[in-house]
Amino acid sequence: MIRLFVKSLAFLSIFLLISCAKDLTPQELIAQARQDIQAGDYASANIALKNAALKEPDNAEARFELAGVALVFGDGLSAEKEARRAIELGVPAEKVTLILLRAINLQSDNERVLAETETVPDSLDSKEKADVLAYRAHALIQQQQFKLAETTIEQALSLNEKSVLAILAKAHYEAQIGRRENAMALAKTAVEIDPSSADVWALIGDLYAAEDKLPEAKEAYDKAIANLQYVSMITARRAFISAQLDDFASARSDIAVLYANGFRSEPYVNFIEGYVEFRQARYPAATLALEKSVEGNPDNPLSKLYLAASYMEEGKLEQARTVANQLYHTIPNSVEVARLFASLNMRQQDFAAAKSTLDALLQVNENDTVALGMLGSMALMEGNGDEAVGYLERLLAITPDSSAVKRMLDLAMTMRGDFVAEMNTVAEQQVAPEEYDEALLSAGIALKQGQLKQALTIAENLQQQYPDKVGPLNMLAAIHLSAGDWRQGKALLQKSLVIDPLDPTAVKTLAKIDMRTGEQARAMELVTGYLKQAPDDIEANGILSELIVATSSYQEAEKQLIQLADKYPDNLEIRGRLVQLYFDNAKYEQVSVRTENLSDDEIRSQPALMELRGKALFNLGNSEGAASVWQKWAKLAPDSVLANFYYADSLVKSNQLVPALKSLEVCRQLNPGYLPARISLIRVAAEAGETEKAKAEMAKLQSELTEERADVWYTQGWLEAKTGDYAAAEQSLSKSLALQPTPETAMLLFATLNSLGKSDEAMTTLEAWVDKMPQNTSLMAVLGQSYMARNESEKAIKVYERILTIQPDSILALNNLAWLNREKDPKQALVYVRQASALVPEDPYVMSTYATLLVSNGQPKEGEEMLRKAVTMHPQNLQTKLDLGRLLLELDKPEAARPFLQEVSSSEGSETLVSEAQNLLETANKGGK
Repeated sequence: MIRLFVKSLAFLSIFLLISCAKDLTPQELIAQARQDIQAGDYASANIALKNAALKEPDNAEARFELAGVALVFGDGLSAEKEARRAIELGVPAEKVTLILLRAINLQSDNERVLAETETVPDSLDSKEKADVLAYRAHALIQQQQFKLAETTIEQALSLNEKSVLAILAKAHYEAQIGRRENAMALAKTAVEIDPSSADVWALIGDLYAAEDKLPEAKEAYDKAIANLQYVSMITARRAFISAQLDDFASARSDIAVLYANGFRSEPYVNFIEGYVEFRQARYPAATLALEKSVEGNPDNPLSKLYLAASYMEEGKLEQARTVANQLYHTIPNSVEVARLFASLNMRQQDFAAAKSTLDALLQVNENDTVALGMLGSMALMEGNGDEAVGYLERLLAITPDSSAVKRMLDLAMTMRGDFVAEMNTVAEQQVAPEEYDEALLSAGIALKQGQLKQALTIAENLQQQYPDKVGPLNMLAAIHLSAGDWRQGKALLQKSLVIDPLDPTAVKTLAKIDMRTGEQARAMELVTGYLKQAPDDIEANGILSELIVATSSYQEAEKQLIQLADKYPDNLEIRGRLVQLYFDNAKYEQVSVRTENLSDDEIRSQPALMELRGKALFNLGNSEGAASVWQKWAKLAPDSVLANFYYADSLVKSNQLVPALKSLEVCRQLNPGYLPARISLIRVAAEAGETEKAKAEMAKLQSELTEERADVWYTQGWLEAKTGDYAAAEQSLSKSLALQPTPETAMLLFATLNSLGKSDEAMTTLEAWVDKMPQNTSLMAVLGQSYMARNESEKAIKVYERILTIQPDSILALNNLAWLNREKDPKQALVYVRQASALVPEDPYVMSTYATLLVSNGQPKEGEEMLRKAVTMHPQNLQTKLDLGRLLLELDKPEAARPFLQEVSSSEGSETLVSEAQNLLETANKGGK
């Protein structure tokens, strides 16, 4: 009997054991492994050591060697587990010290590294002590405790001046405090000592990348990766360098490797994929990847910058503005952000509607002063100097004596950059007080236009002439920050605060910098001090809300944000921060409450609130409520692709396929290149029975793509399989897997091959993909159930045991192991099923297995009671009724069994289920056994 019970499964790596060495003793296997290690064949060594440990679990040598091999493969968790087991079995702790530290370091657990290195064992030699201190220094650097790190590094080098770990720690320290030249010299010293150190080559790559020496950085990353036996984030850094060098093929190759090795949800990897797609003008794909990146790491300004730009290219102006606002608080005065805001204003829907109306008025009366004035003002607000000058020159010709129009025109010409060169010359001389504001504005315009040299010249001269004013200092800070020189920008802002401790620009910008560099206490001091004098500053309160979330526990952050939100109910950033806090902590009810009764203006200005509300309602099981949210959002922002797409998705989930198709058509009309909507349209059309439409859309999509995409080939394979064209589906799914391997695609290919009657090939394919994706327990689950269907119990048992080593609480594995061991080892089977029952006591399949095992272990009464209880609790479950009928027959109760078997045999259940019930019913009608 096959138990179909699928749960969400965790992902961890595990190596397959090979039983071909069954005749070797543990000591022979260990000796063989050591030879393999000397030869650099760590995979074979790992297999031999696993077999040794399997034969003799308490073999200390095997555990110790396994720990070392796990380090080679980057598996810090397994290395620590085996190292601690080795100590328990008698290996001296000092022999394992460095292995343990490396294992914990690989897990990025700096707190535990510090705890483990609080004292250095006296039994270690000087070289080992130096390396222990080096690990401690690395952890201190990660926690930005630089003074302690420096002292610790010197102690390590005094013990062993050639310790690569200590030299590397010092290089990291020098890099962190801005002395990259020293860091590079140290890294090169370290690599001379150990040319095979991946960590050293990776640092060299980082240092070259920081200096914009991209080919050199890539070469260093190549060497780092070549010296590793596992895939790490160094591959991601190389992919980014390749993309910057326009080598998109190499970047995509590295991304595919990362995705295949468990990095699919890593924000930085998602960013690189998005960056590659953006650079190649594939904006829908870029948006999807960048959204994942920002969701995983909301503090990465680069991801947000490209996401906002990608949204704009897709016409998602509301989302672009939301991200741009977040960026402004992160990196104010950035040239890129300024350009982003300018572009957004140019495309802003309300301005476009106003322009349309005012242009219509000018068609009637070209001298309409009100229309010209309003258009000029909007152009100024949009930062469009040329357009503003055009409207305002026409207005001045009509009203030549208007000083207000003259001032606006002068501002427009300054904004256009007409006076940058002039001010560049004027600023070298004495700038009159009445020209000060114009000169400072010209510096800002030059900065906004990317003319950094001119902006710097004007600002420096103004600062020399007006040393008691904060404006030039703030402008200089903005220029340095836009160029990426955070340290100089910060120093200039600090000078501004000496002149005016409460200057708004300096305080808020400096607070944001401190927040990003981990100096939250300093940022909090600046903002709270400023808010005492300007308590209603919207931006400052927004910064405060971000600091609260970054520095407080959930409970404390909630309390403080509620106080702020109640005090400033109109500050949507504070409300948005509170709602995001609730959503991130799965407090969906609170998200729902805090986003009730949003006004239309609030939705337009903060669409993220609507997005979170819809997601929260869906997570609460209120799919109708979520659909209503998306529908309202789509109504208020009819040109928002995202709003219409979410609405369509909610309709699909509630099985309203026809209206979902209509919403997806809207998405396509708004943005024909938005790939998620195109793919969803194909799937929904097929599910709605519009097969020909789905096929036509699929063919059209494939013809319009400029490159082959894994998700498109997957969709085509899915459609072909759904329509019975399994041979074509096999080809499409194979192409998808070649482009980007995913468990879902592998499973669909497995099902397709079975549908073609290629059951043996299907099993071979599934086994191969399980080997290629050893972290994916979903594939293992399908493989285990397939073995059970083929009555290959021993193979199934091994698969489920393997799942348990990854996920000890797997209900699927526990239940199926209990069933498979019911005759072979009934006592162990009972242990398995009791574990499963403790986790899900009311699950019908677990209850059925438990009942069967109780009977086989001499407890028929208890078994029958449990199955009857399962049937009562799950009256629609035919499998449970069949199990009860079978059990009653085994207990020689044919009359009691007959009603349950009759119900199943006359039902519309699966053919296998009905057939088995009919056979059992014949037995019951004959009187039982």
